Amino acid sequence: MAWWLNKLWTVYFNSLASRFNGRLRDMISSENHMKFILHFFVLVIAIYVLPYIFPGIHVATFVTALIVGAVLGFINITIKPILRIITLPINIITLGLFSFVLNGLFLWFIAKWITGFKI
Repeated sequence: MAWWLNKLWTVYFNSLASRFNGRLRDMISSENHMKFILHFFVLVIAIYVLPYIFPGIHVATFVTALIVGAVLGFINITIKPILRIITLPINIITLGLFSFVLNGLFLWFIAKWITGFKI
C-alpha cells in the first residue's frame, strides 16, 4: 500500500475512533443518567395521572404505574424505532398522525399484559 494511502487511512481511522470514544463518554456521563431518570419519573407520573383525566383508564397502584412506565419505556426504546421504519409510508401519508395509533397500540398491549392497568 502506498505510504500516503496508509497515512490517509490512519488519520480517518483515528478520527472515527475519537468520535466514537466521545459519544461513548457522553453516553456514560452522569448527566445522561439523570436525564433518563427524570424522563422515567415524568412518564410514571403521567401514567398515574391518566385515570383522573380520562375516565376509561384505570391504574390500580403507584407500583403498577412504575411497572407500566418501565415496560412502556422498554418498548419505546426497542420496538418503536423498528415499527417507525416499517410504518414510514403510512406515517408520511397521514402526516405523522399514525404515530398516535402506534402509541395507542402500545398502551393497549401493555393493558392486556399487566394486571392493574386497564384501558
